[in-house]
Amino acid sequence: MNKEMVAGEILLELKGLRERLTVLEQRLSEFLDDDAPVQPRPVVAETPQPKPVVAEVAQPEPVVTETPQPGPEKPQPKPEAPKPADRKAPTDGRLISNLHRAIGLNDRFRFRKDLFGGDDQLMNETIGAIDAMGSLADVLAYIGQRFDWDEEDETVRYLMDMLRRRFPD
Repeated sequence: MNKEMVAGEILLELKGLRERLTVLEQRLSEFLDDDAPVQPRPVVAETPQPKPVVAEVAQPEPVVTETPQPGPEKPQPKPEAPKPADRKAPTDGRLISNLHRAIGLNDRFRFRKDLFGGDDQLMNETIGAIDAMGSLADVLAYIGQRFDWDEEDETVRYLMDMLRRRFPD
């Protein structure tokens, strides 16, 4: 495509943009419910001047030699992301002084859904009661009396890990 064609296309696009601007200004005027129309800003457009056509002399293309690269390396396997069952409690082994504050937002949604049947009030009451207890044995007895959780469930194991950090005995 030569320069004149490109310049012509640009001018057509500019004309279309000017028309679109006029329509938008009219809509704005109607929206503002003014009697006086919005004064359009002057648009200064440069009219491209045709340039003289200069004959170009074909230059020979330079010869490029590539240095041979060693064969492709075998892709290194990406380290596997930890499986949900392998997740550690967010405290990374440190003791938890307040269980309510130690449970992050994602875990709060997870616990509510998986352990408390979507009951936010029951979850908050349970966590509050657990936080007030003095030992892991008391906590396990409390949970055993009120809930029928599968000890092999990933979410239950995750919560139990947090409880062991809260009550290291």
